[in-house]
Amino acid sequence: MNMYPALPEFGLAAREWTVEYLFFISHYSFFIVLVSFFRNLSIDHRTTGDDVLSVLPLSSKWEEKWQLNYDKRELHFIQKTVSNMETIKTYENFPLGVVIQSSLVSLGIYGLGFFIMFRVGMALAWLYLLYILVLEYRLIRYDCINCYYWGRTCGFGKGRLSGLFFPKGEAANFCRKEMAWKDLIPDILVSLIPFVAGIVLLIVQFSWAVLIALAVLVVLTTSGNNYIRGTLTCKHCKQRELGCPAEQLFNKKK
Repeated sequence: MNMYPALPEFGLAAREWTVEYLFFISHYSFFIVLVSFFRNLSIDHRTTGDDVLSVLPLSSKWEEKWQLNYDKRELHFIQKTVSNMETIKTYENFPLGVVIQSSLVSLGIYGLGFFIMFRVGMALAWLYLLYILVLEYRLIRYDCINCYYWGRTCGFGKGRLSGLFFPKGEAANFCRKEMAWKDLIPDILVSLIPFVAGIVLLIVQFSWAVLIALAVLVVLTTSGNNYIRGTLTCKHCKQRELGCPAEQLFNKKK
């Protein structure tokens, strides 16, 4: 039995079926896009308070109910925000416990960095320590003198040190100062330099002591600093209310 003559008919039927299938898919897709468009349009109208009935046949009673619920949610949000603002306390002098915790985190980072650099070489370790001392001197000498906490106990205790060794500056200079992300590079290098050195040490010769030091260094630099600055110090800082370049940098709208 010869089946070849039937092939053209089968091919024609398959082509017709394919065209009908594509026709159905295209119309169905267009329908989905159209429904999605009007659905989003209706949500936008309801959100902006425009005429909802111009898009969906919603009753005026439902519209009034929705508007009432929206007003209640907005009022609740405002009350909650004001309540949170009222409960945040700023310190004229930070508690000693806050200063101790923040100092321990900083000293922990410095100590671990020094240990890792010491494993690389004694000369590099002392250069690393000198670099830290220069950063601390620059901070106390040129920044803390203009801060509100000069002569007071700030969250890091450096306001007291600045008041002991340097004369008071101008508060307006602190507020006028602008910070960019590149200004944070010197502080980032305090953790980044020993971190890179520790990775190289582990590649050359594995050491559990270096690995543990690296892990703790990462935890203190990330979670530790985030806890100190986000929970204990910055949110309770008086200078933040007056104007802080760092706070403006981190909260800058993109």
